[in-house]
Amino acid sequence: MINSCYNINSKSPDYIATHAMAIYKNSFLSSGGFQEGWLPILEDVEFSHRLRRSGHQLLVNPKILVQHIFNYSLHKSLCNAIKKSRYWTQYSMKNQDLLDDSGTASHELKTNVVLFYALLVCLTLVPFNGLLFGPLLFLGVIVNLFTNRRLLTAFYSAYGSLFSLRAMFYYFCVYPIPVSWLANTSSMRRHFARPV
Repeated sequence: MINSCYNINSKSPDYIATHAMAIYKNSFLSSGGFQEGWLPILEDVEFSHRLRRSGHQLLVNPKILVQHIFNYSLHKSLCNAIKKSRYWTQYSMKNQDLLDDSGTASHELKTNVVLFYALLVCLTLVPFNGLLFGPLLFLGVIVNLFTNRRLLTAFYSAYGSLFSLRAMFYYFCVYPIPVSWLANTSSMRRHFARPV
């Protein structure tokens, strides 16, 4: 998923992840390096945004593959999704770029999350009006599959059809919950509750 998201905008990525970043020492130091005492994660996003604002160009070379081993169980993956999304939302709201296409916080993922909840509503309402909500449900699934076609192709290319089916189920039916509602309610509450 991460590889697919980064390679979409390889000529002008939003940020470079720390685990795959190569930078001259002088450039790193003269740019101020990573911010201390900032958020506990997303230092690479903030640093990359600062580099871009100061005129540096970021590039992703799809030929260089970096393996970032998480060794996550399902539980750890969900906890990581909540943590990252909470801080990502906090950061994005502060910078007023919540809807921007940003690496793994891509337009594809944001579309998936919105459609997940819309399809959940449609699924709930199908028994009351199947003629209206049945086609809407079908249309939403088609739009989501089309929007995320690059990621689905990447899943299939990486590990075949069985992995693709499992990954699709996780991405479409499970992942939207921790990266949206569970994480973002606390971030938004914290953002709007802070003193002006």
